[in-house]
Order: sequence, then structure tokens, then C-alpha cells
Amino acid sequence: MSNTKVVCFDFDGTLGDSFAFVFKSFDYIFYKYLKVHMTQELFDKLTGPDEKGFLLNEFKDQYKEEYWDEYLAYYKENAHKYIKLFPGNYELLNNLKKKGYHLVFLTGRSYATATISLKDLDIYDIFEKIYAGSPSACIKDKLLVEVAKEYKTTPNNVLYIGDSLQDIKDAKAAGSPIISVLFSNPQWWDEVKKNNPNYVTNQKDLELRIDEWYQK
Repeated sequence: MSNTKVVCFDFDGTLGDSFAFVFKSFDYIFYKYLKVHMTQELFDKLTGPDEKGFLLNEFKDQYKEEYWDEYLAYYKENAHKYIKLFPGNYELLNNLKKKGYHLVFLTGRSYATATISLKDLDIYDIFEKIYAGSPSACIKDKLLVEVAKEYKTTPNNVLYIGDSLQDIKDAKAAGSPIISVLFSNPQWWDEVKKNNPNYVTNQKDLELRIDEWYQK
């Protein structure tokens, strides 16, 4: 077992300002076929699996694979118009890469939409590996353990950078440390702060915290 350290980044709310478009893309499919609009309440009900899992859980017996194909086509055509990196994140990632840190992309999203956005945002090549979600459930805790195994290290050497309360729970379940970022979704901030004192509000502090952890 090595002492290799790895930094894993979440996407939505952490690297990218994406929630408005995520809602828009689900609303497009749900309203077209079910006459159901995407709401925060519905999102909270469906949250956990990747986007295909959202469709499976909402359509249930009415689900057709063509709905997923159409969702992906809509995402590919429109995501770049709406999803942007938070200011400072491009520089942050490049700085960390130049320092020789192992950087991994670890998301609850599908592999398909993750790679589309990584390429749209010109950060695909910054990451050494991509770990994506599952249609069945949230698996970030399992993915963090998988990262440790692939890098022949232990979960406590795998740092997660995320923004939600669920990210904190998943990191704890995996035995991994987490830095929470308060870049968007202020409705979550109080709960995040209560559950993780290791949080930051800007990219400069995030880079400093990652440096401190990586160099321990």
C-alpha cells in the first residue's frame, strides 16, 4: 500500500454552475412525454442516481431507451450554452495540475454527460481518471473506495471536493476527507457547515487547503 494522495472533484455546484440547465434538461423530457414540470421538490425526490436513473424512476413502466437518447442529444446540443465553470476554477485546476497532484473527476452524473461537459469546458485532459454515477443509486462512497484501490492507497489519502450534504455523508462512509465548497446553492450552506467545518467560500482558500492536505 502506497501513500499516494489523490484529489477528486465533484462537478455540479463544485466546478460548474449547472443546476439551472440540469433542471431545464429534465423539464424538457418530463414535460414533453409526461406533462410534468421539473421542480425542486421533484429533483429532491429523484436525487441519488445519475440522469438515466432520474428518467427510469420518473417514467417507471413507461420508460423507453429512446428517452435517454433524446435527453443526451438535448444535453449535447445545449449544455455548453448554459453550463460555465465558476470563476477561478479553470486556473485552480491548472495550478494543481502543474504541481503534479493526482486529479480525478468523480461525479454522480452519467459518464456520457460528464464527458460532454468536461470537453465543452476544456478541462477533460486535466483529470487522470473519470468516475461516474449509476442509474440505480448514489455510489460516490463506493467510487471513492475504488479510487483508493486503483491508486493502491487508502481512502484517507483520497480527498473529495464537493458541495452538498450528501457529498459529506459519502466521504465519511468511504473514510475519505472532504473539503466542502460554498459556491452555489446557499439553501444548503447551513447544513453543510454543521456537518463539515472544513469548508471554503473561494478558490484561493480551496487551493490553500488542498496544498496543506497534499503536503502533510
